[in-house]
Amino acid sequence: MKFGLFIDKCSQESFYVNNGKSYRFDDTPYSTKNSIENYTHMSIFQYPFLFENDGYFINLKTTVLPDFDFDIIFLVREKFFDKFPIHLIRSKYPNAKIFGVLKEQYGVDEYLRSKALAECDKILLPFKHKFIHYQYQQMTGKETIWLPQPYDIDFLYDKFYKSHRTVDIFSYVSPTLPELRRSNTEIFTSYISKKYNLNVKRVSTNTWNEFLETISTCKFIFNLDPIQAAGQTGIQSAILGLASIGGNSDSYINLYPSTFGTNFDRLEEEFVKLMDTEIYIQYIQSAFNKVNNIYGMDSVKHKILNMYYEK
Repeated sequence: MKFGLFIDKCSQESFYVNNGKSYRFDDTPYSTKNSIENYTHMSIFQYPFLFENDGYFINLKTTVLPDFDFDIIFLVREKFFDKFPIHLIRSKYPNAKIFGVLKEQYGVDEYLRSKALAECDKILLPFKHKFIHYQYQQMTGKETIWLPQPYDIDFLYDKFYKSHRTVDIFSYVSPTLPELRRSNTEIFTSYISKKYNLNVKRVSTNTWNEFLETISTCKFIFNLDPIQAAGQTGIQSAILGLASIGGNSDSYINLYPSTFGTNFDRLEEEFVKLMDTEIYIQYIQSAFNKVNNIYGMDSVKHKILNMYYEK
């Protein structure tokens, strides 16, 4: 089955997947600051890896539509709506089922994006939040489906997991809209660390590899981001065995049911419980089991195939 991820607004180069690695169309290995060499990519760019030797990413702005017979196309149209109308995609790939997918949450004309999504066979959102689904259903007039973004959990765990942690808390602020998403993360971190005499790490990293190497040395990750995003950091924390405290993103709610949110008193109360080693181990093990079931490669691929074969 041939799969294509098509995006109209993106800095990534087009690539294909062969034997679990990404390559440019000139057959040279392809990696970015948001990949681990060419073995695995972050978030939406991991979808092509689900289809082994039949997965492709196409940057619509820079790449002529290839002469492939795609079965499934994930189509992201968020900027160049007139340049890439869906009828051109359908005429080029008449046998493909086209699923409209969200990539960016901000800086997009929602009216035009909603019209573009409504033209697709199905609409896929990377969030489980019921209100977000309600909003897009109202804007598009169509049903929306929650589809998590996949992670190669075994690869990341084997490469980055550390059983010995040298730092108590990693204080995280998203690099996207940091002033808005910083919220009270650093205030809460300072309060907890001083009250309980804990070490804190705050590090800005330039690559995904550096970020994973850094957080894997920590026991907890604090992130009181109020935004309802997909929550890539929550997923990565669960893979590497950190207990996450705070945040309203989708992954925090799915993976850390007692420690999401932004309420200081409740988060402190739950944090104190997790200072018990046995409870802490049970909590991170539960998060790891959930991250496999929700965001694992097999789980996400199974959901996609079910949608494809659905009458």
